[in-house]
Amino acid sequence: MIELLKESWTEFLEQLKPLIIVTGPWMLAAVGLEAVSTVLGEKVSGFILFLFWVVELILQAMIAFAALQLLFKNRGVCIEVNVKKIIIYIVATIYIGIVVALGMVFFIIPGLIVLAASFFAPIFILKENQGPLEAVASSAALLQGKILHVTILLCGVWLALYAVEYAAGFIFDLVPAPEVLVSTAATAMLMVAGLVVLPMMVNLQIYLLAERNKEVKLAPDGAG
Repeated sequence: MIELLKESWTEFLEQLKPLIIVTGPWMLAAVGLEAVSTVLGEKVSGFILFLFWVVELILQAMIAFAALQLLFKNRGVCIEVNVKKIIIYIVATIYIGIVVALGMVFFIIPGLIVLAASFFAPIFILKENQGPLEAVASSAALLQGKILHVTILLCGVWLALYAVEYAAGFIFDLVPAPEVLVSTAATAMLMVAGLVVLPMMVNLQIYLLAERNKEVKLAPDGAG
């Protein structure tokens, strides 16, 4: 797992420029949305806030899909992004969010496990054309027998990203600039840092699939 993490970090550094290029337009849109939301503050109605939330989910889907498209293309796999997959991603995100929130109520750990178990759902949606529930189920099935290891690994990565977010917020708070500039700059930095999760998602999924295939091939010998 540690070697896989190192490989993913190396790939992230090597592919950072292409990743920023393909996700850049969606990131700029997300940063712009953050700026508008910050400027408007409490002036907007609940319906407008709901629209902002929907647009934010769409932009999250496009950032993830654009990055995954590039990473799989580098591996010789071409993947199509369409409206149906974006809708499925949004539904899956909402579903995962609800289940994780319920899990967090019960001493946090169940929520973290659910979050880790659904980690590969975007790949199954984008690459395998699966529905929201099917993608989450496929992701959980892939982690069978390794859920604890992967949960610990992902918790480490998530903590690192939260540390980056905290550090960015602390640094930008010291800058004598308008709140909207500080907020959008911190958001942009966190988005770029968050891209590191995607090479790890791809590499870890490939690794787990290879491990599962080995187990399947060895099963007849063990049975005999």
